[in-house]
Amino acid sequence: MRVPTPSTATLLGIAAGCFGIAVIAGWLIHAPFLITLRLDQDPVPFNAGIGLVVAGFAWAWVVSADHRPWLGAGLLSGAVILIGAAVLAEIAMHRDLGIDWPGLHRWFPTGRLHPGRVSAPTCLWFVLFGGFLILFQARSRRVPALCLEPLAFLLLLLGMVGVVSNWLNIEDLYRWRESPRMALPTALGLTTLAAGAWLGLRSDAQVHQLYAAREEWMLTILAGEILIMMAFVGALAGFTTLQQSLEDKLSDGLRINLENRAQTFDKVIQGGVQTNGVLTSRAPLVRSVSELGAGPNPEATASLESSARAFLLLGFKYVGYRDHTGRLLASAGDDHVGPNVPLDLPDESRLAWDDRGFVLLQHTAMRGATGIVGWLDTAQYLVLLTDAYRDFHGLGATADSVLCAKQTDGLFCFPSRDNADISTEEPIGFSDPVVLALDGSRGLARFIDDRNEQVIAAYAPVGSLGLGLLLKIDLRELYEPVRRELERVLPLLLIVIVIGTVILSAQVTPLASRLRRMATLDGLTGVLNRATYMRMSEHELAGAKRRRQPVSVVMLDADHFKRVNDTYGHDVGDEVLKVLSATCRSALRAVDVVGRLGGEEFAIVLPETDGTIAFQVAEKIRRRIGDHPIATAAGALRVTVSIGVATLDPAMTTFKDLLKVADAALYAAKKSGRNRVVRAGAGAAADARR
Repeated sequence: MRVPTPSTATLLGIAAGCFGIAVIAGWLIHAPFLITLRLDQDPVPFNAGIGLVVAGFAWAWVVSADHRPWLGAGLLSGAVILIGAAVLAEIAMHRDLGIDWPGLHRWFPTGRLHPGRVSAPTCLWFVLFGGFLILFQARSRRVPALCLEPLAFLLLLLGMVGVVSNWLNIEDLYRWRESPRMALPTALGLTTLAAGAWLGLRSDAQVHQLYAAREEWMLTILAGEILIMMAFVGALAGFTTLQQSLEDKLSDGLRINLENRAQTFDKVIQGGVQTNGVLTSRAPLVRSVSELGAGPNPEATASLESSARAFLLLGFKYVGYRDHTGRLLASAGDDHVGPNVPLDLPDESRLAWDDRGFVLLQHTAMRGATGIVGWLDTAQYLVLLTDAYRDFHGLGATADSVLCAKQTDGLFCFPSRDNADISTEEPIGFSDPVVLALDGSRGLARFIDDRNEQVIAAYAPVGSLGLGLLLKIDLRELYEPVRRELERVLPLLLIVIVIGTVILSAQVTPLASRLRRMATLDGLTGVLNRATYMRMSEHELAGAKRRRQPVSVVMLDADHFKRVNDTYGHDVGDEVLKVLSATCRSALRAVDVVGRLGGEEFAIVLPETDGTIAFQVAEKIRRRIGDHPIATAAGALRVTVSIGVATLDPAMTTFKDLLKVADAALYAAKKSGRNRVVRAGAGAAADARR
């Protein structure tokens, strides 16, 4: 048996489903290349992979099914909607419902606030696609069919926005804090599936027939889609220009400010070291330490204690004198210090932090004429460094700086504007800008920080001290002017789109309708002309074969029509043909295809209709025409028709084969006395070919 060739829409659905399977496998076997295009980009979450599997294979099944699988398609559509709605509920309610599989995502470091969470636009896409699947099942009805076109366009637009957003950061205009960015592979998968839905809609005979019957509506929808796409492209162009200008300006400002900070930090710390060097070289202090090293000396002790207390007034937290053996001789202040990191400086210099800010710790040798006579331990407040570290004047409300040093187990970072505590943590991602700064690099970077905010940051080393400094600002704040302007312009833009759609539809619809009627419809009767009828019938036949559904053809011919023309004239004959076509259409469904083949001969394609039902439809048409005289300018005329009915069987390969069988049945009806319906029997296809 010949296997039907799957359509492009089916193949795109299968491709999306297979991509979802690859994503699921990537998370389970820890294969980064299956979940992201690059290691420094966002991966496709596990739930997004599940959604793509369900949505992709559901669409492939629905669009190629032999019949309408209401129950199965309904369950799959509900599953797609549930996947999106559940995560949207998490984001909207600011709660973690435990459906993000965070444990499954921890092996891939992203620094996300909620590992594994699907982005809000992706969730919205799944909800809309689930609705699309439900409406597609009911596409034989007018309202669902008319809703499918704008919904397919919206799905395609959402996918395209997700793709573009990965380059232009559009999501940062209105991205919810708890919602991550749509990953680029996710956006590509959704766009592929949306394209499959759009193509499936375009190639479906039932939808095509309904759209043809409501062409004014469809032209209005199409005009709106064109204007929206034009507005979208124009907005992208404007946003790209504005974004580049804003980011260039911010980048330059961040880079200059960071370099100034780094130089200030280096000078302040080096100045503190020099201050300590001056203290250790003061002769009275060296002499007192040397004397106490030789034995008890109350005068020397008093001198050291007095100097230690004096240094506290100069901004020292602690001062302690020790002899050459390390024995404490005199001290003043608080010797308690918190976590600290070593600096690439002599005298065991370290940098610490307490509730007043940065503290420089040093253990400096005091040298006399004979060598080292003792040691000076100091903890010096670096007020200028603290003030500079906390100064964000002119940078914005979300500006922040981070000062870090390397440790064997990760990074040691001092408190920042967003984090009041010292943190010891692993680097974020695969190219942490702080790590780059500690390695001596300078530059700009974009990344998601520990608040799940997209930031732009400048980074640089602090001299040669072994410290890395980062200065960042939220892109959300950068785009705040754009967002305000957009909120002002968007209502006006929507009004322009609506007015433009109405005007464009009013101007184009009459012309397009006229051209469409001229190209596709018979000028006299208003049914399809022969060329259009044959094309649509071939398409309907291919769909019926693919879905393994019955399809029948009815051919009818007016009896003794030449006598009407000869007796009453062609004007009356034309009136008769108009009534015949109108009567046929009144007895048919919206999905049935009616065409005039020529003269007084008409043909009808009945989708999803077997021979018995087709015979009943043909008999109903025959009775309606024969039992009701036709009112014409020459008076009421009684006209009868002969009808032939044929149903698709496996022996028929083209629509012409089916039409020949129906034509043979019509000839049999004429030959057996006219005004009757004859149904082709078994073997008629082979007889017609002979």
